[in-house]
Amino acid sequence: MIKAIIAHDNSDAELGEFFSLCFECTKSILTENKKYHITELCSNRLNDLSIECLTSSFNTARFLFVSFTHGDNSSLVVNGGSKFVSTSLNNDKFKNAYMYCLACHAGDLLGKKICDNGAIFFIGYKDVFSFNSIAKDDFVTTSVHVIELLCAGNSAEKSVLKTKLEFDKYIDKWYNTNMLTAMTFMDNRDALTIHGNKNECINFATHAS
Repeated sequence: MIKAIIAHDNSDAELGEFFSLCFECTKSILTENKKYHITELCSNRLNDLSIECLTSSFNTARFLFVSFTHGDNSSLVVNGGSKFVSTSLNNDKFKNAYMYCLACHAGDLLGKKICDNGAIFFIGYKDVFSFNSIAKDDFVTTSVHVIELLCAGNSAEKSVLKTKLEFDKYIDKWYNTNMLTAMTFMDNRDALTIHGNKNECINFATHAS
């Protein structure tokens, strides 16, 4: 089995419910796949010490790291701004990691630095990630679609490209009834990016025992 860490800021006042829904959907996808051993990190466990302890025991083999939190160009944050992953704290702890991080701007500098330090790939958002509660279920669906594709054996690059096509479906769905929502899906689609080895698939032959 591949060890998987799923982090979500469930206590966030603004987006805690959305992050938790994304977590539950991701957990369901991985559980159904039956090839992952899942460790959950919710708000009260999201800190650099927890990341240090888990990644140190996981990163001798390939593992999956997924997060649904706020972020910025150089970090993932919890509780309104406390960094638990950053270029200054621990970007060298994700050696051998397959990574997908839903957080504003984290797909820019942070993703690049993490891959420079040994992560296999980093899929994230290079700009603002936006959410509209009117289409809550559709935002959850598009947010976890890349995980479904990776678990189905697609390469990182194909997973990103196919997820962008999934965004297109919801842009079309909302275009005539709510232009603002359609534009939000468009912005998220355009922000989705990838660093590292784009041709890599999740490899179950090289995994933690």
